[in-house]
Amino acid sequence: MRKLVTLGLGLVCFALVAPSLSVRSATPQGGVAQGFAPNTVYEKPSVPVQVSGLDAFVVDAASTKQVQVTLRGPGGAVVVWPVGSSVPETGIKLVPPSKGSQGYRAAQAAAAFTNMPAEGLPELVDLPPFASMAKVSVNAPVQYTLDLSKAQSGARAFMVAVRDGSDIRMAVSLGKLSVPARGRQVIEARLYDASNGTPLTGFRVEARLKEGNGKATLPVLLHDDGRGPDRQAGDGIYSAFLPPGQPGAMADVKVDAYGTWQGLPLHRVAQTAFGRQGGLVSIASVGAASITRGEDGLIQSLVMPIKLVVGKPGNYRIQAVLTGKWGGGEVLVAYASTEARLTRNQEVSLTFPGSALAQAGAEPPFTVRDISIASLDKVEVEDSIDGGSTIGGFTLADCPASETMQETPAKAPVP
Repeated sequence: MRKLVTLGLGLVCFALVAPSLSVRSATPQGGVAQGFAPNTVYEKPSVPVQVSGLDAFVVDAASTKQVQVTLRGPGGAVVVWPVGSSVPETGIKLVPPSKGSQGYRAAQAAAAFTNMPAEGLPELVDLPPFASMAKVSVNAPVQYTLDLSKAQSGARAFMVAVRDGSDIRMAVSLGKLSVPARGRQVIEARLYDASNGTPLTGFRVEARLKEGNGKATLPVLLHDDGRGPDRQAGDGIYSAFLPPGQPGAMADVKVDAYGTWQGLPLHRVAQTAFGRQGGLVSIASVGAASITRGEDGLIQSLVMPIKLVVGKPGNYRIQAVLTGKWGGGEVLVAYASTEARLTRNQEVSLTFPGSALAQAGAEPPFTVRDISIASLDKVEVEDSIDGGSTIGGFTLADCPASETMQETPAKAPVP
């Protein structure tokens, strides 16, 4: 039986910075709103994703001499290196199933481990120079035996990474939802067959966090049952809220998925890192937008109130975009931003002018997207919400004549 532990696997990591918005920068006067050229396509801010096709685990050599390794297709590889020792291991073997057993016909001969080739595995970085690799190609799922009974290095444990040769992937992403628990970090793990997009359901998926101080949390179970924050039951996307942590601190997260596929065990593991929001100021709530009209009855503006919790006084930019539907897709309508010196918990307003609504080529209802607040002193995003309210109850005929747009407004990443 193999023992799984949380170790740095050398998997590719990314740092989570709240999604940047490609929008027009606000001026110091605040209250800036900008319409977009007709039919400017809305692109949702990217969500950090790490895709893994690996099984990885550690073997306690004192109690375990043999472990089962599942290989499923061409291009399989098994990488092994001793933990706590820099001596290359020469006494390990990868043994195919015996004649007459299940999977015998699918397996090739026993695979010999060689010194780790320079290219390694694309999914792994910073592998030690004393790692060893065995490459194996099979034409059907089969279990090999990793034999450590004659290991020579004297290591008490071995790190094992397996690329099983299949198209089964786990994509891990980190995001935030506005409901039902605004501001809590959400983790999603999508299990799927990359060859045809088929989701894998019925797996046990869990995440384990390690804060910057080295303290690890208990496992957090991810669910695919449609209950918040999971969006849809049975779609192969497993979700959970992550436990709160120290604002502004970094945290490592390791995700394990366990289940059965094609009659044999399947394990996928991914590891990444993210930075928790700074905690200088956060978005407490977003109110419903109100419509203001002029004496002529036309809409002057849409005003959206945002309540903020200020942890540290400073200069901040609050911003959001407005989108609508056009031609079966989502298009940008307007961007609003205001800058303010915040000293206490307070409410600010974002204003979308009526003249900017008519020029976007989309009819109401409009949707508020990508609400965020950025510290101008630290030049980083402090908090963000993926989506806000929907605004309707009027037509473009209620808006003043649109302004002439020569081209799409200049865009630059907003920190």
